[in-house]
Amino acid sequence: MDGSIVQGPGKPASVRLIVDFMCGKLARWLRVLGVDAEYYGETESTKLLKRALNEERTVVTRNTRIPSAYSVEVLLVKSEIPEEQIVQVIKDLHLEHRLAPFTRCNVCNVELNDVEKDDVKEKVPLYVFQTQGRFKMCGSCGRIYWPGTHTRSMKAYIDRILEASNE
Repeated sequence: MDGSIVQGPGKPASVRLIVDFMCGKLARWLRVLGVDAEYYGETESTKLLKRALNEERTVVTRNTRIPSAYSVEVLLVKSEIPEEQIVQVIKDLHLEHRLAPFTRCNVCNVELNDVEKDDVKEKVPLYVFQTQGRFKMCGSCGRIYWPGTHTRSMKAYIDRILEASNE
């Protein structure tokens, strides 16, 4: 298998993904990039495929023996290295111009909402409240995000990935 979409009903690749247990770090980084990437932590392929079918998601996996009984698209990831996996997904699904970094919750996969600074005063450390001006919150788990120092290193990583995906 060459790492491209190996199954599917012949429609364009979806940007709604379900990433299996073999690619957990990939799921997290796709979320950081703003991709709708549900994580499926169980090992049962049949349940994974049923969920993908019901939710109209493309399965992302390293499992070369995934059953083909369902009409779902399956993207077979070649590499074990997360950075290479991300580049492959971006290229194979043509996501280069559809990424929106830092717009989804890394935990829940829900789109983040802008929130007023005063609304998070009691929910973030005092130093963060005093030094940051923009905040986003997950409407599902309530996790709060802000562009802290960690964001710079994440942006550098994203830039490397995007550069590699344009090669």
